[in-house]
Amino acid sequence: QYSWVPLEENPELEAYLYHYREATALGKGGTQEDSEEIIQYLQTAIFHALGKGGHRAGQYTTDASLTLPFPSRDFDKYFRPLKIVGWAAKGSGQPESFKCHPRELNPVLGGGWMQKALKTSTAIKVNAVHVTWGYKPVTRYDHTKCPRCTHRGADRLRPSTCTPEEVQHSDSGWLTLGMTREIINTLHPKRT
Repeated sequence: QYSWVPLEENPELEAYLYHYREATALGKGGTQEDSEEIIQYLQTAIFHALGKGGHRAGQYTTDASLTLPFPSRDFDKYFRPLKIVGWAAKGSGQPESFKCHPRELNPVLGGGWMQKALKTSTAIKVNAVHVTWGYKPVTRYDHTKCPRCTHRGADRLRPSTCTPEEVQHSDSGWLTLGMTREIINTLHPKRT
């Protein structure tokens, strides 16, 4: 037997559906349709990073982090224009690192990104964010001049070891978000 309850009378389900809609491309409004694909990807990654780990007493860790590819042009477009207390943006393409209050990222991520509802009357709330953007050195191996890989003769004459040329370069950029989080009671905010 099933019973029906209006959504307004079930704040846990309403909060869960709101955050699910905001964190997936299935959303039919709000910031999802207005934001570009890279921001939707970032919002979804944050939503999943907040939920990682056990949430039972004694198993909960207050830190969550994520690292994802984030090109320089997108960091310049979305993060450099932000007005963050105590941070002055460097020039385009320069590595950055700053700490901020979660609300200071609302212009990029939209309102409500810093709280994820759980299945009970609790939610995960972000208290502080550490944003780092920069390049990671990448080693590529070029096998076009390797004697073993380009050998065309008999197998017995093939060199025994592969000797590719190592090419070092920087990639297009990586964004790391370190978040400090806590579990809150959504029905009784003073309780945890």
